[in-house]
Amino acid sequence: MDGQILLASAGDASTGRPWDPTTGAMRAALQGHTGAVNALCSIEVDGQILLASAGDDSTVRLWDPTTGTQQATFQGHTGAVNAVCSIEVDGQILLASAGDDSTVRLWDPTTGTQQTTLEGHTDWIRAVSSIEVDGQILLASAGDDSRVRLWDPTTGAMRAALQGHTGWIRAVCSIEVDGQILLASAGDDSTVRLWDPTTGAMRAALQGHTGAVQAVCSIEVDGQILLATASHDRTVRLWDPSTRSVRVTIEGHTGAVTAVCTIESDRRTVLATTSDDRSVRLWEPLDGASWSVIQVHHQATAADSPCSDLLVVGLSAGLLALTVDITKDD
Repeated sequence: MDGQILLASAGDASTGRPWDPTTGAMRAALQGHTGAVNALCSIEVDGQILLASAGDDSTVRLWDPTTGTQQATFQGHTGAVNAVCSIEVDGQILLASAGDDSTVRLWDPTTGTQQTTLEGHTDWIRAVSSIEVDGQILLASAGDDSRVRLWDPTTGAMRAALQGHTGWIRAVCSIEVDGQILLASAGDDSTVRLWDPTTGAMRAALQGHTGAVQAVCSIEVDGQILLATASHDRTVRLWDPSTRSVRVTIEGHTGAVTAVCTIESDRRTVLATTSDDRSVRLWEPLDGASWSVIQVHHQATAADSPCSDLLVVGLSAGLLALTVDITKDD
């Protein structure tokens, strides 16, 4: 496979500059964060898909990912912000963020005002995700206190605290398994755990990684929903959550794999990963074959694809936007 990638340079802490090697045109310069970017997510605001980023500078920022224009800065956290996600609350799309101050905060992305502060964690929070439970949208959060907590974002009440992990929890996401929505979590105990969010019961512990699991995401492969996990053991694994077995083990990174996400078009879906080895890699999920390798100047810490031809990467020194073309045939 030969996905087209724009060459990229990220030379300082506030700017990522991707260049087309043919025309020299810059895709975007994302200027604003003054430190590492730890998390990214897409969010719909007034009918437009924007990108939210969270960083060590204690801010959450909103961007137009196609132009690189910063739309807003949300300030309120008193430490590094490690996680962001969008969530629907009473018919309105809000932005959830969480970080080292042990709080989860809900923001109105249209006005920039903080709506709610959720308190209950006793240590740093590293992950947030929305999940549908019995027809209601809840918010899952997890972190260094080894608990996954479920919140009612409307009332701010904590609905459950899920216990089972024996170390820091670094990632959470929802996944459909045999027609039921489950919650996946992963962390420093090298396990990936599947939870029934209705009862709080742990359904499975997926074992196979030999290092901390940094990131998780669901991906549809040949009509089946699989779970992708990225680990400090330098591998990405694709799990069949129904059988609890590993379908594919992806190898190639030479450092800890720090993020995993999907890039989707009408024709195919590929996996994107970032790593401490200062590379971003694209993979074919069917067999784990390498699609492309993009070298960057800093450790890559987060990734999100707001649209089918764009991958935004969080770095230890700012943000980088890459144009990709995954529509070409093999």
